[in-house]
Amino acid sequence: MKSCGGIAVSTILALALGCTDENDGLDASIVDSGVGSDLGVTLDSGPSDLGPSDLGRLDAELTDTLVEDAGAPDSGPPIDSGCVASRTAASPQYLALAEPGRPRSLHAAARLPNGQVLLAGGFSDGLDFDPDVELFDPSTDTTTVGASRPLLQANAVAVPLSDGRVFVSSGPGLPALLYDQTRGWTRTATAPELYLTTFVPLSDNRVLAVGGSDGNGSSDEVHVYDPASDTWSLFLRMLVPRLSPAAVVLDDGRIFVIGGSSAPNMGISTTEFIDVAAATSAPGPMLRVRRISPAAVLLLDRRVLILDGEPLNSLRSEIYDPATGAFEAIPGITPPFKVGAVLVRLCDGRVAQVGGRVGDDPFGDSQAWLFDPAVGRWSPTTATMPTRQSPSATLLLDGRVLVFGGSLLSDPQPRSAYLFVPDVPPR
Repeated sequence: MKSCGGIAVSTILALALGCTDENDGLDASIVDSGVGSDLGVTLDSGPSDLGPSDLGRLDAELTDTLVEDAGAPDSGPPIDSGCVASRTAASPQYLALAEPGRPRSLHAAARLPNGQVLLAGGFSDGLDFDPDVELFDPSTDTTTVGASRPLLQANAVAVPLSDGRVFVSSGPGLPALLYDQTRGWTRTATAPELYLTTFVPLSDNRVLAVGGSDGNGSSDEVHVYDPASDTWSLFLRMLVPRLSPAAVVLDDGRIFVIGGSSAPNMGISTTEFIDVAAATSAPGPMLRVRRISPAAVLLLDRRVLILDGEPLNSLRSEIYDPATGAFEAIPGITPPFKVGAVLVRLCDGRVAQVGGRVGDDPFGDSQAWLFDPAVGRWSPTTATMPTRQSPSATLLLDGRVLVFGGSLLSDPQPRSAYLFVPDVPPR
């Protein structure tokens, strides 16, 4: 599941409980997509699935624990960035789309093999579910409406599969959906009755559903969906029950599960490694602080960057280094805490924090921040956009990032879509 940023867990759960449409009634397994079928070239999808104006602050009280340099280690060949080109600007900037598409928040977004971006589900206005699918075309920077989905849902999550299809969650106890550029939508087997699950794609086309809640407490269950047999099954039980953890697929195929919540609004600092081949879980290193719904990104040098996660504390960001098997604090300034900000790994290996809302100001500007693994530091940029809480942020094949939708504290929700264009990194 994509993290909903800093929204209180109780708030997300309340939204999730109301995310289904009991008047669905559609029995057909295949639904016409209403879009073209140009498959293009199948490429690594890269990260998709997660800042305002002040420059943050030094974590003064933690100065004695900060590492001198969190720069990249020499850890072998870099991981494929998933990009085929790099469109950059002289300085980072947000560009507003002239035709931003429908209002949409808490929706699913995923890059398709042909480079377009699928946008589905979420809230459109107030608590109305959006019935339409949209496709963003980066060759024209336009968004078009396709056919309706078989199910309606908010808090939607999209997971690109290795065969080019996209797995889209449709809520606990409901059929998941598969989207194919040529065949459109397919309804699949009923998912487990768990909320706030974290979905993870596997290299063999299966999808793991990690943790979550049955409404009474956190779950230690990890389920797997196999599209080949259209079945869900219990894969294993984790060492610790977790609701809204982060989960990162490491380059060796293991799943690194980070933090989460074991009780309402109580973060945990434990991690664990899921060995997919052996279907076992082993304890990982301890986070330096407890984190519910942290944002996590696998860097091209194989380290894992962590930012935020409730409850708020002084250590905003840390990094896991597989060479040492431990988390290290990141020195210097970090982005100010933002509700619903998203991390995206860029083509050059840096990580952008985009979107989000600072405090209770729904009308201020949101400033993008960049983390450079080569020097191990966060830095603010001059790129700003109107505040949007929990937009989707999708890396395009040309290196830009589509920042779509998101919500404000007021209704109606705005039509909003921006392109974040990074600069050429200093070296």
